Amino acid sequence: MPQDVHDVKWEPLTDSIKQLQSDPETDFEDTEDDATLEPEKRLTYKTHIQADLSQVRVIFEHEDFLAASKPAHLVTHPSKPSHILSLLRTVREQRGGEWLACVNRLDRETSGIVLLARHPEAAWLLQGLWKKRLVTKTYEAIAWGYCLRDKGEVDFPLGAVAGPQELDRVRVRQGYVESGQTARTTFWVRRRARGMTWFRVRPHTGRLHQIRVHLASIGHPIVGDKIYGPSEQCYLDFVDHGWSKDLENVLWLKRHALHAGELEFRWKGQLITIRDNIPADMIGLWYRGRPKIS
Repeated sequence: MPQDVHDVKWEPLTDSIKQLQSDPETDFEDTEDDATLEPEKRLTYKTHIQADLSQVRVIFEHEDFLAASKPAHLVTHPSKPSHILSLLRTVREQRGGEWLACVNRLDRETSGIVLLARHPEAAWLLQGLWKKRLVTKTYEAIAWGYCLRDKGEVDFPLGAVAGPQELDRVRVRQGYVESGQTARTTFWVRRRARGMTWFRVRPHTGRLHQIRVHLASIGHPIVGDKIYGPSEQCYLDFVDHGWSKDLENVLWLKRHALHAGELEFRWKGQLITIRDNIPADMIGLWYRGRPKIS
């Protein structure tokens, strides 16, 4: 059962509040599926798939925070000048410029719940819950292959495994690193059909690409994953040329089929459970399987 925010020993608040008040763009870095990388490790897309901003909506509202549903292909927070559109900016505009700060972040292609604090003190306290691992996060993932186990756990440290830049352009690729950060993921099988397994996944740590790497390591890469799927060349082709029929034939989906579907934590003596519906593209993938390419 998640521990209550007021049962936790907190560090002094003053400096964090001053930082947030002076810079409303300040963002907290959780993240299961995204992290700020050094500039030399970033590979800039020449062509992006545009997000459907009409799908951005507030799905839960509290006096201290909001929960928003992030569609795929939209960055959570504008971490660099090229990010003109972001979930944070879109929700702020929807709410007339209200002060908001991201508590967690999701990778561009991952859909699902992002928590937005409504004032600096809530931002600091909520980020403390993430850092102390007092938030239960549950994801939905559709992966290739039939998983024979109904339940399992993957537990090995993760870190960057990219080679020298001149030999390896996929600078964000993660994998097993003996000296890396601890990473543990529990999974349950919901269904099996059409050469795929539908997983419910719970990461106990929040490492870059954790779910994607861990599922791929047991032979079940997530459908649509351009880095950990059939070939990382898919990622490079997408970066250089954008989405194509050739990529669709290999990947089946324009993005990896991963959705942050549930958050649960205690706040001011109350158990908060937030759920977000599974998006239509993942449901369509499940019932369709391999697309018919004309």
